[in-house]
Amino acid sequence: MAYRLKPKASRTPETNGCRNFYKINRMFMSTVCTVPFGPTIANQNGHRKQDLAEILSDPARLSALTHSPQTMHPSLGSSHEALQAALSENMERAAQLLELEARLAHQRSATQAQLLSTHALERQWRAKQAEMDHALAPFAPASLYQRLSQGVQEQEGVCYALEESFLEGEGDGALATEREVGDWIRRYREAKKLYYLRQERKERWDEGRVGGWR
Repeated sequence: MAYRLKPKASRTPETNGCRNFYKINRMFMSTVCTVPFGPTIANQNGHRKQDLAEILSDPARLSALTHSPQTMHPSLGSSHEALQAALSENMERAAQLLELEARLAHQRSATQAQLLSTHALERQWRAKQAEMDHALAPFAPASLYQRLSQGVQEQEGVCYALEESFLEGEGDGALATEREVGDWIRRYREAKKLYYLRQERKERWDEGRVGGWR
């Protein structure tokens, strides 16, 4: 007995479209069932696929069901607790930062005031230093050396004047008495002694034998 094979039905675009639709529908439902609230809704409330599709198409309703205490997945609750703890810690850190910011602003103001006071004291010190330098100018090494040189010249002039006065006499040709000669010798000796003393000091200074200034 001969059997004939039944010709295979050709797949039209309509048939292929239906098969693809059912395949996509099965994949969609398998995905829906994996959503955290899916088993709870499907088992307890008996929602239809169309209802689930509507829920998935509404972001606000989906978010409400996802975060609702009755339909929320336990892992999501743990995540919420961790997030709440992190937020609380961030708020504490923010409060600490605000406190530190206030303290820093206070310290900055105090430092600014101290800086201004320091600048004022620095200006006062410069003025006092200028007054001190002006008051001590006569006792500076250059001034002392100049005064010493002038003293040597002046004392040399005094000695020369005494010598001239002794040689010229009174001008009337009379001889000087013994008392006058003794008085002149004493004054001349003192003047010459002071002259040599000043000259010695000047020579020591010129040779660099004066300590503290060279």
